[in-house]
Amino acid sequence: NIKKDLNFNLNDKIVLCVGRETKAKGVEDFCKVADYFSFEKNIKFLFLGGYRDKKYHDYLLEKYGKNVFFLGMREDIYDFYKSSDLFLFLSHRESAGQVLAEAMLFGLPMVTWNIIGVNEMFNNGIQGRMRELGDINGIIKDVREILSDQNLYSKLSLESEKHSNNHLIDVS
Repeated sequence: NIKKDLNFNLNDKIVLCVGRETKAKGVEDFCKVADYFSFEKNIKFLFLGGYRDKKYHDYLLEKYGKNVFFLGMREDIYDFYKSSDLFLFLSHRESAGQVLAEAMLFGLPMVTWNIIGVNEMFNNGIQGRMRELGDINGIIKDVREILSDQNLYSKLSLESEKHSNNHLIDVS
């Protein structure tokens, strides 16, 4: 239903990020990756989350709005996890990583920065890929590889879902 609601094709790939629209949460890094893939019309980048600074939000819409769907705070967030193909989480700092646990619950392969908090609950090469903070080219390579290699995608997805048992999330 998410693809239908957003007028996407059924075979479109969805790359999802959930968080606040702040530099520290990596929104601009997410947008830079989306810009790189802008010529690939079958890959859609969705950012869910609120903002505190309207001026910054307007800046993001102006600069990146043609390649990123900024959907704000949503009550149906789990529908987005279910409809997505990859979780791209580029926060610069993290403590608990609830959205990572949620993404794992829905079996999403992940691409992240190697930062404290994330690297305590996410295994590089097992549930997805992890890069050193700032390595945008590496992130782009990982996104491309995971979305284009069905065997790799399936392996990462299964491991992601399997590791979700390590984290308690209530989806009721």
